[in-house]
Amino acid sequence: MNINLNIIDGKNVAGFQAVVWYDYETLTYLKSAKGDYLPADAHFVVPVVAEYEYYPYPNVPITATALDGVSNGNGTLATLTFEVDDVIDSKITLSNVYIVDRAGVRWEVEIEGADVTEPAHDVVGDINRDGVVSIHDLILVSKRLGLRGENRADINSDSIVDIADLVLAANALGADAAAPSLNPQILEQLTAADIKGWLNQARQLALTDSAYLRGITVLEQLLVTLIPKQTALLANYPNPFNPETWIPYHLSKDADVTLHIYAVNGTLVRTLTLGHQPAGMYQNRSRAAYWNGRNAFGEPVASGVYFYTLTAGDFTATRKMLIRK
Repeated sequence: MNINLNIIDGKNVAGFQAVVWYDYETLTYLKSAKGDYLPADAHFVVPVVAEYEYYPYPNVPITATALDGVSNGNGTLATLTFEVDDVIDSKITLSNVYIVDRAGVRWEVEIEGADVTEPAHDVVGDINRDGVVSIHDLILVSKRLGLRGENRADINSDSIVDIADLVLAANALGADAAAPSLNPQILEQLTAADIKGWLNQARQLALTDSAYLRGITVLEQLLVTLIPKQTALLANYPNPFNPETWIPYHLSKDADVTLHIYAVNGTLVRTLTLGHQPAGMYQNRSRAAYWNGRNAFGEPVASGVYFYTLTAGDFTATRKMLIRK
């Protein structure tokens, strides 16, 4: 979803600033781009999402300044791109807006609101209304399990979102499940354990309709993509690091997982007991092993080379990492 920040009847505009607040529970900020209003050589500051404890929503500060020349009339100052995570009422708020002239004088502006209208469509299983059925829609159905009343995730229209609706969403997903786009955001929300749980519930219902049977097959295909063929220890990130790092790994089967960290002379520095873990990919920061750069006594370790060894069942592997202070 693209949001345009437009200007009407601008005069001698050499730059602008604005802050866009958005609902993080329904939207994910992706990127921003300079509009066509300011001169082509205008410097556009790539915004970084900021969060404040006293405000419930994160915000995107936007700033652009023309290196030479000014603009007049109407046009687009900037375009922000969001991904819709859930289709419910949400707000995007514009604040701290001003424009500057060539002399650097700031001018207050009048902000006029606008409504975002959802396009009409009837794609079954397209919960977030982006025109296609994807893994995101499957995740949205899973988040709404148990909800009653009118809801797009209630695909079979029985007034409750349950496992049958999730299976129908998988059916609508179809062959795409065999090769899903497993970006970090997806991996944070979807695991092999989730799929196993859904399959167990679906099979207990003994569904016989062809759409449900195809949906179960799709979930089985998706499960295969989420379970690695081999257990593996991956490179930590960041590396070099100071003072913390994340250590990702893959499990081809359920296992008790332990991570040992050693100094270059072989001295055991820290043991991370990760417990019994189901098969799956432990790659993003919410699932990978985490080390804060401290020893078993809570003391920061010195700069230098360290080794980390992962033990998972009968699997053992070691890699090297570097703390640089």
